[in-house]
Amino acid sequence: MSKGVLNDYEAVLQDGVFTLSKPYKYGDGPERNVLDFPLKDMKGQHLRTAQRNYEMLEGPLRDMAELNKNYQAYVAAALMGVQPDFVFDLPAKDFTELTVFVQLFLIGSA
Repeated sequence: MSKGVLNDYEAVLQDGVFTLSKPYKYGDGPERNVLDFPLKDMKGQHLRTAQRNYEMLEGPLRDMAELNKNYQAYVAAALMGVQPDFVFDLPAKDFTELTVFVQLFLIGSA
């Protein structure tokens, strides 16, 4: 793991826990330091929910959805059982890392 990076993809995949760069509070919910992020338990239903929510709010998916950062955020939200805005409101560092992990899971890691 490189300096400044809180999460290792393989560890998140194995443990299903994503550590946030700083405490995060969404709406009236609790403040969190970690997120339940069970990547290895992702199912087609999560992708179906993500696609439906994406298309309802953003319009039709084009090209390769797995490379679309917004779609990846919808997948993360579906996987965690939260509203997409929960993911979009994460600090930029956490949002980026979370969506990269979704992309790695969907299309394979190096």
